[in-house]
Amino acid sequence: MLHLPLGSTARSMAALCGYFSGFCALSMVSAAPPVIEDITPRGIAPGATQRLEIRGSDLGEITQIWTSFPARQHVVGSDAQQGAASEEPAVDPVRHSCQLSIARDEQVGVAAIRVATEAGVSPWQLLMIDDLPSLAETNDHDQRQNAQPVDWPLAIDGTSDALKSDYYRLEIVEPTELSFEVVAQRIASPLDAVLTLYDEAGEPLTVSDDDPGTGADSRFVFRFPSAGVYYLSLRDVQYRGGAEYRYRLRVGRFPLIRCVYPLGARAKSVVDFEFLGLDGALLGRQNLLLGRLASCTAQGQLGLSLKLPGHDASGFTSIAAGGMLESVLER
Repeated sequence: MLHLPLGSTARSMAALCGYFSGFCALSMVSAAPPVIEDITPRGIAPGATQRLEIRGSDLGEITQIWTSFPARQHVVGSDAQQGAASEEPAVDPVRHSCQLSIARDEQVGVAAIRVATEAGVSPWQLLMIDDLPSLAETNDHDQRQNAQPVDWPLAIDGTSDALKSDYYRLEIVEPTELSFEVVAQRIASPLDAVLTLYDEAGEPLTVSDDDPGTGADSRFVFRFPSAGVYYLSLRDVQYRGGAEYRYRLRVGRFPLIRCVYPLGARAKSVVDFEFLGLDGALLGRQNLLLGRLASCTAQGQLGLSLKLPGHDASGFTSIAAGGMLESVLER
């Protein structure tokens, strides 16, 4: 039994309550599961080993990385861990690095990563498997006068600021056709993108808001009639912004896929998929082993991609997937 002097009961009880409150708070903080807020770059190239920087909270000592795709992985550690010389290096709870290697034949498309620590497992964070090289946006490019140069083909990892547009500058050396695609809501960003292409004088040439095949993710194909300087602007339709309004802007020669046929097939079978473009015309066909790709799915979605001869990169789409997937259009 705990005995307290009569005159110090209140003070002692207050001290004990403070002690136990602090202990409980410390326990809850130390037991918080990890949360991933962003991963850079937001694309991993098939057939390559990519170093990723994971940013978030309560990352601590990452013990395991789970992916929605087959990958060889190695946890590199935080900057604090790498630079420390003591036997017990400091742990950076908001930043961690790892390396992932994926197969050359992996399908381009949306993928997912989550991390585990001794305190728990993070929710899934979405990114891309992408055969376009990645480039981070610059800090100040909210006017045409300071637009960030784009040396396509590439994919730009950016964040949309509130009440602002991000501007990019393209120099076209000869008449050519390019595809422009925003990947934002498909990687769980709240950004509802508006993508506008301007000529050198600032006159709009084309604008894309929503798309029937990708929802709020803007995209279009444009045929440049002549050489010259052009500008591209990207913003949220309601001028919202912030750290969570992240996007990946793909620029280059690649197909934009409206849909794929069939929409489903028997699991573990070879399927001849037909890919249709924005105008409904046939882009190409591809034979794929469905069972091989089923291990790459996340949340019931199967990623499919197509690269055409003479193009820089692949277009991608997804279909519903499952263990009992059957053809719904054979009839």
